[in-house]
Amino acid sequence: MLQCLALLRPTGELQRVGSFGRLGLFWGLALLTKVTPVLLTPLIVLTIVHHGITRRSGFRWQLTALTATLGSCLIVCGWYYARNWVYLGRPFVGGADPSRGIVWIQDPGYRTWHQMTSFGSSMIQPVYAVALSFWDGMYASMWADGQLSGTLLPARQIPWNVDFLQVGPWTAVVPMGCLLLGLVAGWSHRLAESRVQILFAVLAVGIYLAAIVDQYVGVPFFSTAKSSYALGLLPCFGVIAAVGAGAFLWSRLLRALLFGALSSWAFASYCAFFCLK
Repeated sequence: MLQCLALLRPTGELQRVGSFGRLGLFWGLALLTKVTPVLLTPLIVLTIVHHGITRRSGFRWQLTALTATLGSCLIVCGWYYARNWVYLGRPFVGGADPSRGIVWIQDPGYRTWHQMTSFGSSMIQPVYAVALSFWDGMYASMWADGQLSGTLLPARQIPWNVDFLQVGPWTAVVPMGCLLLGLVAGWSHRLAESRVQILFAVLAVGIYLAAIVDQYVGVPFFSTAKSSYALGLLPCFGVIAAVGAGAFLWSRLLRALLFGALSSWAFASYCAFFCLK
């Protein structure tokens, strides 16, 4: 993500081909970790093309840069997906794929429109709020341990500081608000020079969100709606949140309130997960 955002800067020299080999290296390492970075293929290709066009490079340079990126990526991770193709019949096999022979029987076991349109339970009862709606699951897993790290535990055995864990979704209203505001504020005239980078971040988050929705609908058990699937997009979340926070920096009072609220959220998050028991 950081490599792509750097390539989208409005100023700077045309990058050497070696830089795109490095981009492919990081992309390949990400694909060895999880299959989800394959979703970024269109954005990575468009980033390289945009970089070449804005630096007035020729078609040959763009083709070379694309070849270096894809070639480096395939060298790093191609062997793994080739092995999957040989042994499993296809390169990509998900955790809930029927070919694995795992029968997933888990609540709620179905999807309704209410689950896709409701929100609020994560503010009162964040743990396992994903069983009630998609957005509650995403919010609770983003700002608290909404699924207890994949375990099923009674309240007395939760390893975290439960009081601070309960406060987390409320203090997270501020950073979440910055994210939502960033989706709108990013198109203001004062950020015109950074608009392409902001657009990249928004599209990356949108692609991942669409993929999570697709899995949530197709695999109806409670752990399919969680923000950790988009952990690799932290730079993109940072860009969007920074844009949203920038709308409050013009006033000393608003700036102080924003910094105070973010400090409260950071303190509550730290205390929730820093445990000695």
